[in-house]
Amino acid sequence: MNILLLNNFNHKQNIGGVLIRLAFTLLFISLAQVTYSEENEEHSDQKIFTVKNINIYAEGETLEEATDKALRAGSIEALDKLLSNIIVYDERHKSSSIINRTNAYDFVNYTEIESERMTSHSYKATITYKFNHKKIRNLLNSSGIKYVGRTVQNALLIPILHSKGGSITIWSNDDWRNAWDETSLKVGLMNYILSEGDLIDIGALNPKEIMSAPLEKYTSILKDYESESLIAIFSTELDNKLDITIRFLNPTNNYYRYTSLLRNKDESEKEFYKRAAHELTIKIDADWKGEKVFDNERYYSSKLIVKYNKPAGWMKIKKDLEEIKEILQIKLLNKSATEAEIEIIYTLPPAIFSNELLYKGYALKKTEGQIHLVSR
Repeated sequence: MNILLLNNFNHKQNIGGVLIRLAFTLLFISLAQVTYSEENEEHSDQKIFTVKNINIYAEGETLEEATDKALRAGSIEALDKLLSNIIVYDERHKSSSIINRTNAYDFVNYTEIESERMTSHSYKATITYKFNHKKIRNLLNSSGIKYVGRTVQNALLIPILHSKGGSITIWSNDDWRNAWDETSLKVGLMNYILSEGDLIDIGALNPKEIMSAPLEKYTSILKDYESESLIAIFSTELDNKLDITIRFLNPTNNYYRYTSLLRNKDESEKEFYKRAAHELTIKIDADWKGEKVFDNERYYSSKLIVKYNKPAGWMKIKKDLEEIKEILQIKLLNKSATEAEIEIIYTLPPAIFSNELLYKGYALKKTEGQIHLVSR
């Protein structure tokens, strides 16, 4: 092996130059990475901190004065909308004090004109305001106000109706489907997308199992909709209300929320469905921000008759039921060598829970007023 010793001054200078260039190169890469990171952050925040469709109008001595007045007034309205989107519900009452003590226009990066009309002394326009996300965050942090600065893009929304007649559908009821089609699919930080109801979706989305099937079953359809989150809304229609269970499913979360919506006395079914769609999208956005707008717990109870051939058969059935996480308690009411009467306490609506039992190889059968748990 040959070793070259660099002892003369020229070589030392060359080495020094190389080291200096290397140091500058590493510094440039480091700065580029920081800049890239900041650009990515700014790009991801752009939609959240952009407020569209603000209508402005003002008059002044000159067009320039009217334009300035209109833009400044519009920035107050835009900032109010932005804060209502990102501030959590419990803190939202503080937004007015922030707006009153700040100059909203100072937080605007730039504006985009969607349409405008002007005279020599008036200005009217529809404007998009793009706020500086760093300044807004600093403002809220310095004020000690809780907020959420990230959005959910294309959450696939599956509204399911369990009607009084017993049918469980996503698309069949026109009033139910139309209610969701007509509601806003952008609420606060939530950007929803409705499934189309075509043959591919129908094959992938079984309304009877969507509340319990694993995420892997929906990977393909979520990819088709460029979404990572599925929100299934299971609404059971009762005499004067909807009993609602919502499942939030994504790669890191799988949880349920519960609520009920009462139907007003003079409200038609169509109007009730439309209001339900509107209120539920708002509540889901609020829940995403960490607000307590849903009931986190709801319990259902059923008495079942279980039959088996030998005592060991009961222990196997009991073990299978205990593995269903939605079952909170199993009460043994009566037991003989071949039959047991049990009461189970569980957290899913009966129509959903009966499908969960199918995954364990059991079904429910009603005979002479009693519900039997039988092997499939």
